[in-house]
Amino acid sequence: KKEVFALYHRKDRRAIGSLGLHNSWTDGRSGYEGLKIREMGYVLAKDYWGQGLMPEAGRAVIAYCFEQLGLDALTSGHFVNNRQSKRVIEKLGFKYVETDLFQSAALNKSFEIKRYIFFRDEYKRKN
Repeated sequence: KKEVFALYHRKDRRAIGSLGLHNSWTDGRSGYEGLKIREMGYVLAKDYWGQGLMPEAGRAVIAYCFEQLGLDALTSGHFVNNRQSKRVIEKLGFKYVETDLFQSAALNKSFEIKRYIFFRDEYKRKN
């Protein structure tokens, strides 16, 4: 089940991005059996980068996932060259797991991606 949250900029009175919960890369992988895990993805309009908006929104979604949904972990990832996404993911408390290839059927191309995980126990220690 997908859940997507719009990011609405109060001052500008417009949607500027979104955060979504999706199936995780851990689904069906050894070592993650029996855990409730979702993937958190996000997008933000370029005009709003560097203002701390995505970490703020990400913290709210993480709290919702661990406190309301009772998830055991969240995963996230970014394309290797996307330094802004790397910074957001690390600011939110995710820990690097692996680098892998993502195959885009639509573009008929592979992209190198970095994958991360954030466990509820780590969230509880910080909050």
